[in-house]
Amino acid sequence: MMIRIALAVVALATSVVLVDLAAAQSAAGAPVATGKTRAYGRPFAGNFAPITSRDTPFEKNFGSIYAVLDYKGKIGINGTFEGLSSPAVAAYLHKGVDGQRGPRVMAMTVSKATRGVVKGDIVLSPANIEDLQKNVYYIEIVTENAPDGDVRGWLVQGFLK
Repeated sequence: MMIRIALAVVALATSVVLVDLAAAQSAAGAPVATGKTRAYGRPFAGNFAPITSRDTPFEKNFGSIYAVLDYKGKIGINGTFEGLSSPAVAAYLHKGVDGQRGPRVMAMTVSKATRGVVKGDIVLSPANIEDLQKNVYYIEIVTENAPDGDVRGWLVQGFLK
């Protein structure tokens, strides 16, 4: 709960809005900002599961991921995991299509255990930021017994429910 609150504060503090004060008004008649909101400062989150598809229901949650994109295009990713089949040996950020494995984008720091943390950050190009908003990035944790990945978690815009 504390992490969600902290991310909400970071998201609010770093949001950048393109404003168009054209004709929008509040119920009291005051001008209201409208227009396109940039992705900067927005939170992304996901759950670790042993499946490739982000929308398929799963029986067990192996952990959670939280990330925030800053105003310079750098996304900071932090997550926790537990209950892996064997100790983690590596973790990677991948770009892929839902239900299919995609290429590795970068290596991440991961606890070499069945329970621990995963973290990393990367500066994204404007095109990659657009892809991030389309939910095409996921983190995969590789273990001793599962060299092709034990669990993966998709970064989806918003907070976990």
